[in-house]
Amino acid sequence: MRCPACGKGMIVMEFKDVEVDYCASCGGCWLDQGEWGLIVGGSLDFPARFDFAQGRKGRRPCPHCRKRMTVGAFPGTSVELDFCALHGLWLDKGELQKIIQSRGATAESSALAAYCESVFGKA
Repeated sequence: MRCPACGKGMIVMEFKDVEVDYCASCGGCWLDQGEWGLIVGGSLDFPARFDFAQGRKGRRPCPHCRKRMTVGAFPGTSVELDFCALHGLWLDKGELQKIIQSRGATAESSALAAYCESVFGKA
């Protein structure tokens, strides 16, 4: 899979049996549909229910369908990310950690934050 930000090939990493596509070049990551919920809550949950109505058409292509993704704030945060309604979320370097920090610590998110820091570096 190609990184939607820099075009380089991404590598697959695993966290809690969930595959996270990571770009070693720019530090961004891709979460396929349902993976966000599996990581933070243990069940499929996709931001289709999230309100991206205020989003706008972005410039980055979805790594699956190649259509331009929507850019909008992740619900409950000021973090803007790229979103394909059919396939998943693109998070630039540090955005995943910022979302975790802004939503408050839970056992799952603390584990994810520690994992992100060990893999991606500090936000």
